[in-house]
Amino acid sequence: FYINRYGVSYLAGCMAREHKSATIIAAMSDNPLLEESIKGFSDGYKSAGNDSNVNVVYLSTDETGFSMPDTTFRIAGDIENSFILPLAGGSNSGIYKYSRETPFYLSLIAGMDTDCSLLSPRIPFSVVINIDRLVEQYLSDWYNGIEYAKNEVYGLEDGVTDIVISPVF
Repeated sequence: FYINRYGVSYLAGCMAREHKSATIIAAMSDNPLLEESIKGFSDGYKSAGNDSNVNVVYLSTDETGFSMPDTTFRIAGDIENSFILPLAGGSNSGIYKYSRETPFYLSLIAGMDTDCSLLSPRIPFSVVINIDRLVEQYLSDWYNGIEYAKNEVYGLEDGVTDIVISPVF
């Protein structure tokens, strides 16, 4: 199966569009999954006629960008008052750490993959990927003899991706 992230990223962009600027920190360039999320967020951010560009910062040209929290910590310090969408896997922890440990930090940050609201007081919502539900359903159906097509696509409309509002924000 494939989890389409365009829809949930578009929704996140719509939620962020009141912020005067937006920045995406992506683990690597030319990754189709990340590029789909970047396009969705950018389209959502600009959907109300906002002509501001979404700044995209790539950490690497390969998979090492997913494990560079020290680099994202430094990058977060250089970003002033922007809404940040982190698409960098384990590197996201550097962004959350910077926002948590820096007094008067103005940027807002989307949580990514799970509810990250407890990682920083600057997270108004999280983009959640419910892969656990999908795998559980597949295993249950497999056990019961139900077969799927070879290529299934899931996304926001299926409840596999979602936005969770931070209860503490």
